[in-house]
Amino acid sequence: MKTWKTLTRISAILVLTGFVSACGSQAYREPGSVTQDIGSNPGDGGGTIPTPTPTPTPTPTEPAIAPLTFSFSNQGVQPTTLSGNMTDDLLKVKIELGQGTFIPSTGFTANYRCAKLNVTVLGSSQVAFVNNIGTDMTTANGYQNYDPCYGSLSSKTLDFSGRLSPGHGDIDIVVTNISYDNCRLYGNVYATGCFLSTVYQNHIVTGTASVYVNGSAW
Repeated sequence: MKTWKTLTRISAILVLTGFVSACGSQAYREPGSVTQDIGSNPGDGGGTIPTPTPTPTPTPTEPAIAPLTFSFSNQGVQPTTLSGNMTDDLLKVKIELGQGTFIPSTGFTANYRCAKLNVTVLGSSQVAFVNNIGTDMTTANGYQNYDPCYGSLSSKTLDFSGRLSPGHGDIDIVVTNISYDNCRLYGNVYATGCFLSTVYQNHIVTGTASVYVNGSAW
């Protein structure tokens, strides 16, 4: 009986001694790991924190290139040719209509609101019906079908990509056959009875053709 009490007392002393030694010891660290010490606050946690994964560096992208922009000015029925060194497989032409110009010989300005013109690239022709008032002239915007400019757009983009072939060189963009509304010439602000007509011989219709190729910013 005395022997059992002695063993029990020794075991208790050993357990207590081991507990006290652990409080002052260092935590064991696994090779290659990061450890977090247990804080002094009761709510602090601890344990091993995974090594963070590095963030991949983004691959830089090619900056978008500006479209090639040409201005055209057709006097009377004279065609205008726009040339450019375009060697890509994408070719779109955005047509925008400019304002009428002052005519010194008459003292008047060749006013117009819209024009219809043909754009030809590599033997293919497409029509652009555009205006210079900054909005589509449709029923939704309050325009009526008796207006000669009815249906014209603030700009028109024509796609000629299908006409290109590998290894092509310079391409001519030809603007021809322009007709415009002559309502403003006679002060007819209501556009009744007006129609599109061939550009008068000393009138000048102006506009811009923006050419988009591979990589161009829209």
